[in-house]
Amino acid sequence: MRGQVTAWGLGGGWGIPMLGVAREEVASAVDAATNSVAGSTSTTTNVQETGVDEGDLAENDGRYVYLAVGERLRVIDTTTGEITAKETLPIGEHQMILAAKAPGDGNLVVVTSLWNGAGPETQIRRYRVETGRLTPSGTDHLEGALVDVRANDGAVHVVLRTDTGRRLPFVAPITSGSAAEEEALAENRRIVEDLDADDILPRMFRVETNGSRSEPRTALECSRVGTPEEYSGLGMTWIASIDIEATNSPAAASAGVLADAEHVYASPNALYVATIRWQQPSGRTAPIRPDPIRTSVHRFDLTSDGAAYRASGSVLGRIISSYSLSEHESLLRVATTTEAAGFGSESMSGIRVLETRGSDLVQIGEVDGLGRTEQIQGVRFAGNLAFVVTFRQTDPLYTVDLSDPAAPRVRGELKIPGFSTWLLPLGDGRLLAFGRSGTDDGAITGVQWSLFDVADLDAPTLVATLAAGENSEAVWDPLALAYEPVTGLLLTPGETWANVMPLPEPLPTPMPGDVDTDKSTRMSDPSSGATVGVPSMIAPVGEWYVNVGRIEGRNLVDVGRVKLPLNGRRVMLVGGRIVSVNADGSVTIADGSTLEVLTNIP
Repeated sequence: MRGQVTAWGLGGGWGIPMLGVAREEVASAVDAATNSVAGSTSTTTNVQETGVDEGDLAENDGRYVYLAVGERLRVIDTTTGEITAKETLPIGEHQMILAAKAPGDGNLVVVTSLWNGAGPETQIRRYRVETGRLTPSGTDHLEGALVDVRANDGAVHVVLRTDTGRRLPFVAPITSGSAAEEEALAENRRIVEDLDADDILPRMFRVETNGSRSEPRTALECSRVGTPEEYSGLGMTWIASIDIEATNSPAAASAGVLADAEHVYASPNALYVATIRWQQPSGRTAPIRPDPIRTSVHRFDLTSDGAAYRASGSVLGRIISSYSLSEHESLLRVATTTEAAGFGSESMSGIRVLETRGSDLVQIGEVDGLGRTEQIQGVRFAGNLAFVVTFRQTDPLYTVDLSDPAAPRVRGELKIPGFSTWLLPLGDGRLLAFGRSGTDDGAITGVQWSLFDVADLDAPTLVATLAAGENSEAVWDPLALAYEPVTGLLLTPGETWANVMPLPEPLPTPMPGDVDTDKSTRMSDPSSGATVGVPSMIAPVGEWYVNVGRIEGRNLVDVGRVKLPLNGRRVMLVGGRIVSVNADGSVTIADGSTLEVLTNIP
C-alpha cells in the first residue's frame, strides 16, 4: 500500500480506469439455461444460472408478491389484492432473496445499499414469512457498498466493496508548492506505516428488534483476505454469507480480496467478481498512453461456511455484465471486447478460457476476431456452446464451439438489423433473444423478441420477431423479463410514445383562479412519472404496458397488452395472473387469459 500513498492520501485522488468507448448439444442446453419449473403457472426471477438465485426488488411464491421499492417493503396477496404486510425500509436500493416453502410461508432476506453520511453502508434485514405476514429479526449493518447478491444451497452471499482508505486520517497540502506536497506525503506515508489490519478491514454491527445494538467489530479475519499478485485496485471486495433458515443468526463475513469489483457471477460451486483493471499509480505521474484495457477476475469457492478466496487472474478486454462469464467443468469462460490500440487497429471481441492453477486463473485458450469495429451487446453460454452478439450497424450473431477449451472456434455468423442484449437457448435448435430492433442502416426503432434456429451451428437463421414497444427496462436489465417455458408465455414491460400532439398557438392567457394554468405545456417524464414543463409547442404522449407474447413452435405470436399506470420495473406470472411492479411501487394485477386489469394497487 505504501507505493500508492501520495500527498493527497491513498491513490492521490486519481486513477486511470481502463475504460473504452458496455450442451454439449443445442437440444439439451435448455436444462442449463432456464430456471422455471415444468407445469408451473408462475415465473421466478430470470436468473443466469440454474440453481443460483439473484437479488431483485420483487419476488413471488406462486401467490404472494414481495416488493421493496422506495422506503417500503410490502407483501401482496395476488388472489385478493390485499396488502398483507408492510415494513419500513431506509432510503436506498434494495435487493431481496425469498426462500419459499409454500405460498405465504418461508424466509425473506432484504439487502439495502445506502449512504449513511460517513460513507456507503449495506444493511441486511431478515423476516420470517407466515400466511403472508412478516416477522422481522435483527438488522446487520455492514461497512461498504453493495455490489450484488447471489444465493444457492440455502446460503445468501452478499458481495460488498469497501474503500480501504476511508477511515484513515490522511492529510493534503493546503498551500501550493513542492515543500507542502513533500510534507503531506511524508505524513501520509507515516500513517500507512503505522497501520495494523483492523484499521483497513471492514467493520459491522447488529441492531436487534428491541433496539439493542452491538459494538462495531472487525468483520473479517486477515487470514481470510486474498492478495492478488497483480495490482487490482485500492479497495477490498468481501463476502458476507447468511444461512437463510437461521433467521435469528447474524450475517458472517467469510472471505475477501484486495481488489475492486463491478460484476458478480456465481455458479453452483464458485463465485467470481470482476472489474475493469486500473493501472497502478506510480509516484506523481500518469502514463499518457495507458496499457490496453484488461478485466481482473477473482474466484471464491462456495463452501458450507460461506466462501473462501481461491485465485485471481486477468484477461484482455472488458466485459459488459455477469453474463460475460460462465463456469463449465471447472473452467471459466470470459467474453470480452478489446478496444482499438493504435493507428490502423480496430476493436474486436473474443472468448478467453481460464483454468484455476493454485492461486492463479491462467488463460489456456481463446478465440478472437469477433465483430471487428463492434462491441459485444449480448452473450450466453450453454454447456460447450456460446452465443455472442456484437453491434455497430447490424447485429452479427456468432455461434461458438467451446468443446475444445484450448482451441475454441467460431462455427457460424448471422447478420441482421438491430441487436439482442439477452439470449436463452430453448432446446430443439431454438434460441430466444430480446433486444433492440433496427434498420439496415443502423437506426434503432424499438424493442423486440427474436427467435433463431441454431440447430445447424454453422448456419444460424432468424425465424421470427415480435415487436414489444419502443423502449423497455429489460433491454439493459434481464431481471425485468419473464418467460414461462410450459406455455411459452413472454412478458415484457414496455412503453410507447405516440406522435407529437400540436398545442394551441398562441397559448391561451391564464385567467385568475385557473387550476394548473400551464397544463397544456406539460408532459410526463417517462423516467420518474413526474410532470415537467415543456418549452415547446409539441408534447409526446406516453403509454406503458406489459407486452404479452407467446412462443408457438418456431413462431412468435402477439397475445396483447396490459395497460399500466406507469412504466413497469418487473413483470411476472403469479398463479396464472400477470403482475407488474411499477416504477412508483404500485402494482397492477391482470387476468392471465383475458389480460383484463383486475386491480391497481397504489
